[in-house]
Amino acid sequence: MPAYEFRCRQCGTEYEIRATISEYSKGLKTVCPSCGSEDGEQLISLAAIFRGGAGGSGGFGGGCWGPSCCGGN
Repeated sequence: MPAYEFRCRQCGTEYEIRATISEYSKGLKTVCPSCGSEDGEQLISLAAIFRGGAGGSGGFGGGCWGPSCCGGN
């Protein structure tokens, strides 16, 4: 299940919410675990970009993490 990262706009706490892609597409209700605010902004996760998002395969780099595994690319 994918984890979505958020930062509270009120107190700055970073937290994550685990939800299915279906739940995410319907909209997530975020609540800061520190102050209870519902004013969270979603952060961009580099892990999701490099691993191809929720599926963990494909995407940018196709799972390659450097020149040693890509033949110098």
